[in-house]
This record gives sequence, C-alpha cells and structure tokens, in this order.
Amino acid sequence: MSLYQKIVSTNAPRPVILIRLIVGGVFFTKGIQKSLFSDEVGVGRFVKMGIPSPEFTAPLAISKLI
Repeated sequence: MSLYQKIVSTNAPRPVILIRLIVGGVFFTKGIQKSLFSDEVGVGRFVKMGIPSPEFTAPLAISKLI
C-alpha cells in the first residue's frame, strides 16, 4: 500500500472526515498567519501575554502548527 493510499484510506463516517478537514484547515491558516504576521500574531502576542522568552517560544508554537 502506497503512502497516498494510507493517508486517504479511512473507515470513518463522512461527517468525521469533514470535521477533520475543517479543523486541519483552521490549524493550517493559523500557522500561516503566525509565520507571516509574527509581530501581531506570533511573537507580539506572546509578549502581550507575558510569556517569558517570546522570541524563542513563538517559533516553537508555529512549527507545532505547521
């Protein structure tokens, strides 16, 4: 079985697949926003929340989402 077949083969009902696609799209778009607009959504947001070392922790959060 090829990698593509493993990825697309599932026994899940159609509503579950739809929910997975929607949630995946949200995570993908949020990750892109954090990469492109890091001052407002990435590091800048971490600074506003008071997270220590935002320059270090923000890229880790971005890489987890992408």
